[in-house]
Amino acid sequence: MAMIYLLVDTCVLADIMRQYNPLSQYSELSEKVYLKKNMLRMINSVISDKDGQTGIIVTSTFAFLELINKFDKIFELEIEERKISLARIIATIKQPPSWLVIDDMDVDTAKNFCNVPNTVESGEHISSDDAVHIATALQRGYDIYLLTSDHVLKALKINHITVITD
Repeated sequence: MAMIYLLVDTCVLADIMRQYNPLSQYSELSEKVYLKKNMLRMINSVISDKDGQTGIIVTSTFAFLELINKFDKIFELEIEERKISLARIIATIKQPPSWLVIDDMDVDTAKNFCNVPNTVESGEHISSDDAVHIATALQRGYDIYLLTSDHVLKALKINHITVITD
């Protein structure tokens, strides 16, 4: 069975972090606002595989920077209910679970950013935030699924990237 590579954008990452428990790293997640049924099936197949043979979930330092920058807004309810803290996000960055790889932003990311189109076929604009996620996917150099909350990207046509929005 071939490994699958799942790159998650900031919104999907937020839903993962809402449910991630470092004391139970292989526990399956459930549907949330951005984490939809098809994404969930793919993510849970990776998370629940303790041998790490199914695949990996990839995100970028940029996605975590967005989470930290908008922490109070993104996790407003969880903060109120004391279910998440900034310290837990930082601890995850320092020591991610075995199924999560956090790609650094570097010169290669910038080069790949230049290969991201400004628009999709429908003419809708690709935001610079989404372009960074796409550049991160391109940086990997192999087939990867981009799990995103942005339905504009469903029309994205770039070799090696399959966009999943549901």
